[in-house]
Amino acid sequence: MPATSQLHYFDHRDCKIPVKVYVEYRRNTRYALGRKHFIFRIPRQLSNSQREETFNRGLDWAQSVLVKKPKVIETFKPHVYRDGDLINCFDRKWKLIYSDEFSRPQLKIKAGDEENSLLVSASLAPENGSPSDKLSKLVRKAMADHYEEIICLRAVETAGKHQLPRPEECRLKYMSSRWGSCHTRGEKITINTRLLLAPEKILDAVIIHELCHFIYPNHSADFWRLVRRSCPDYSERNRWLKTNGYQLRL
Repeated sequence: MPATSQLHYFDHRDCKIPVKVYVEYRRNTRYALGRKHFIFRIPRQLSNSQREETFNRGLDWAQSVLVKKPKVIETFKPHVYRDGDLINCFDRKWKLIYSDEFSRPQLKIKAGDEENSLLVSASLAPENGSPSDKLSKLVRKAMADHYEEIICLRAVETAGKHQLPRPEECRLKYMSSRWGSCHTRGEKITINTRLLLAPEKILDAVIIHELCHFIYPNHSADFWRLVRRSCPDYSERNRWLKTNGYQLRL
């Protein structure tokens, strides 16, 4: 019989924290912090009362993690957009404007950093300040549509600068667990849309990482030598991403 899974939530500082519980054949219980939720792996052979006790111990552990690492809470909070919000991308700022003139998100670019506008139908705005997943997805899509060609050109220029294979295709995609990916057969790379909010050198580091995979489709010593040859301060940039990546919320 395959493992069963169920999503639960618990409250912590006015935030709903998700927990994915797997009941499966295993010897020991395992608690872990994933990208999207906490993960509890509980042995199937336990009785119902033992499972409940094990689950409660996991909640105590998760609470202790959140107390020790309060920044983790930010990854679980929904992103709420409001009229007038500024979206700070690597190359310019966008002002979010609600308008009932448009049935879908549109980008309108004007001269000057402060005058770039992302126009969104007013019917999609959050009501009374409540979170709107639909609005957030539309903002991500609008940003991806606008920036995909720009990032593709940037990847091609980066490849030429560092004598790396040029990508045949480059996509922007919102991902929760990866900053980028590489498909060596089609010479295609995918960059996380969230990186549009990162400094340019952080975005470039991820692009270089993925381009190097065209030569070494692994994380061997040769791969890392190539990455550091192309980006000598890659370790420093990667540390920035590990420390501040949770703040890149689009």
